[in-house]
Amino acid sequence: MVCIQSLILFDRCNLIHLIAFQELLQETWKNCESYTGKHNSEIARVLFPDDVSRGLKFCDEKEALYRKIVAEKTKPLDGLIKLTKWIEDCGLKRAAVTNAPKENAELMISKLGLTDFFQAVILGSECEHPKPHPGPYLKALEVLNVSKEHTLVFEHSISRIKAGVDHC
Repeated sequence: MVCIQSLILFDRCNLIHLIAFQELLQETWKNCESYTGKHNSEIARVLFPDDVSRGLKFCDEKEALYRKIVAEKTKPLDGLIKLTKWIEDCGLKRAAVTNAPKENAELMISKLGLTDFFQAVILGSECEHPKPHPGPYLKALEVLNVSKEHTLVFEHSISRIKAGVDHC
């Protein structure tokens, strides 16, 4: 078995966020895909530029719907257990790095059976700036004591992939 990296960072929950956005915005013309990968505070300002508090309330409703969808429909993809076993067998360090609210992150990790898999969970809200700013990635490197040269990042949006490549 050949292992060349020391740390793997994960965030892969935007599809369900997209479904939640689509359900809440189905009566409008707004394109939900342009909001994926953004922090809720930024989304609130874009959707409701004249009433950010209304936008934040909307985002809270979307997060509640997201958790409902996760609880009802989320299951591990085929091959996830095999992949996580391989990662553990290689001795790779691993962190979930996400802008998701803590409640969402914990629910998703639990539903996927990954509660004991991740050695760290880094939340964008616990950093000075959320992703795609490099802060959350760099915090994961620091917490797990790994250099960026030995890190592999799995991401779900172009802005986050770019940030991961640029900083890890």
